Amino acid sequence: MKDKYYTPEIEEFHVGFEYEVKGLKGWDKKIVSSSQDILEMEELMMRSLNPYRVKYLDREDIESLGFKQTSNRNNFRHGDTLIYFRENKDELYPIDIKLKKETYRFLKIKNKSELKRLLKQLGI
Repeated sequence: MKDKYYTPEIEEFHVGFEYEVKGLKGWDKKIVSSSQDILEMEELMMRSLNPYRVKYLDREDIESLGFKQTSNRNNFRHGDTLIYFRENKDELYPIDIKLKKETYRFLKIKNKSELKRLLKQLGI
C-alpha cells in the first residue's frame, strides 16, 4: 500500500465514522457522533480548513473488531464468519467475507468504519 492514510470524500461520512484531524499537537482521532458533525465536516472541507485523514483498512483494524488471525496470514475468524483480507505494498485489495451459507467476494472496503457498517448490515 502506498500510503497508510487517505483524504475521505464527504459521502463517506456517517454516524460512527472514524477519522483524524490535524490539531496543534498532531493528529487527533475523532468519531462522527451526529448528523451535525457531518454538516460541520462538510463546511470544513469546502473551506479546506483543518486537514483530515482516514486510515486505510489493515490487519490491526480487523482484529480490533474481534476477529482473530488463523493459521493463514490473510484469514481472520470471528465465530462462523471468516474474512479473507488481500493486500500488497502497492495497492489495496478487496476482502472476502464468508458467512455460514453466503460468501461475499471482492468487497472494496477502504477503512474500519466501512467494515463495521457492513458487518452490522450482515448481522455480524
